Amino acid sequence: MTDRFILPHAPTTIRVSVDERSPWLDYIFDFIGNSVGCRFQFVDGMEGDVYYGDQTTAATSSIVFNRSQPEWIWKELLNGEVSAETHEGAVTFDIIHAIGSLLRDEPNRGKPTDALDSKERLMFTHSYQVEQGLGQTAIVDIYIQFLRGLIEKRLGVKTIPLWPEHKRCAVGLSHDVDIPDRFAILRAPFFSPRFPFGMNVILFLRQIKALMMPLIGRHRYDFWCFEETIDIETRAGFTSTFFFAPTRKASADGTEHDVDYDMHDERYASVVRRLAESGFDVSLHAGYGAFLDVEQFRREKADVESISGVRARGLRHHCWHVGSDVDRTLAMHEDAGFAYDSSVAFNDGVGLRRNTSLPFYPWNESRGRALHTLQLPVLCMDGALFRQYTEAQPAFEHVVERIEAVKKAGGMAILNWHSRNTYPKNELRVWGETYVLLLEWLATQDDLWVSNLAEIAEWITQRESAVREEDSP
Repeated sequence: MTDRFILPHAPTTIRVSVDERSPWLDYIFDFIGNSVGCRFQFVDGMEGDVYYGDQTTAATSSIVFNRSQPEWIWKELLNGEVSAETHEGAVTFDIIHAIGSLLRDEPNRGKPTDALDSKERLMFTHSYQVEQGLGQTAIVDIYIQFLRGLIEKRLGVKTIPLWPEHKRCAVGLSHDVDIPDRFAILRAPFFSPRFPFGMNVILFLRQIKALMMPLIGRHRYDFWCFEETIDIETRAGFTSTFFFAPTRKASADGTEHDVDYDMHDERYASVVRRLAESGFDVSLHAGYGAFLDVEQFRREKADVESISGVRARGLRHHCWHVGSDVDRTLAMHEDAGFAYDSSVAFNDGVGLRRNTSLPFYPWNESRGRALHTLQLPVLCMDGALFRQYTEAQPAFEHVVERIEAVKKAGGMAILNWHSRNTYPKNELRVWGETYVLLLEWLATQDDLWVSNLAEIAEWITQRESAVREEDSP
């Protein structure tokens, strides 16, 4: 462990009493402990520092949580009418169950098919969060902030900060590499019996459009922003994550929705190697159909690693396409050996898909435990942002506002800016201008930790291990 991962002080062990213990309840307390920065140890009887159950009147613990009829929204807390500093007595809202349910996405389960788009993604406007008027609220983060305050106040303990060097928030920079070359589509099949007829027509028209690009003053490499991105991020003192896609339309595993470029071409391979050598995180942009077969994940991971020469620690699904059985797909990430995933997001809105910006290990019902692949939730994708804005300054201000809200709760802001939009050199100039403004602003914020996703995942993993160790300094 490097100096960066040394804990500032020894973690406190907090004894917990519950009426009925279960793997699911262990999981929720594990998430709370990891997020807050303390150890929970379950004890028999009702002698714990914390009690959670139905016998609240008999409990003598310093902190008492009532187990009640499950609800998800504690309106008084979210509205600022309740705080850890002013709250007295038992906590009657079942905040423990609410945290677990929100992480498991229970409020959004069973949505009708018209709440999903053509790629099986829940639409932002049809989400439980938006229905409750909380589309921009990190509900779980606020609950965790309340619990941290309550533990520090009533037990007189000092919790372990979530981020290094007492930073108040982490910002993860990431880029999906989808269309770095306008002419790459000319490598797509002219006609493929694997694709629907209508899609073959669309692909043919896109190929014609690509051929006409020089006639309207577009250069094939107007979307090639790698050098500029490396330069501006390095000058700001940052590194980012680039998700490259080894599965393309012409591949055996390819679909009509996959990318056109071939990352084995030397122009791509040299960029991949340069990024890896410069300390950037090079990870996998999983194919559109990868969720169908864990072996495709393994093939794609090995492909990226053979080109980059470094481990592909994480992944993000192309088009956020994780399929209808999300739990099954997330379990395959673990089976394929990924340290982190960053695919839980909204495609059409700036918001948090599972009500939290905090890193978490997803619960898997069929395995009866948390998965080992860390989930890094995305706060904002460029495409969703520019559904609302046409100018750089208001778009920039909106993202800053969202980061400040996450910082208030001590969470994490993962940004996804596609590689062709990171610098103002093409018709998506406003997108590039916004990203440059964000980098310039982030470089001035001393209380933010800005890094790539692999480094954030490594920090979380090592911090968790250190908090669990009985002999931590």
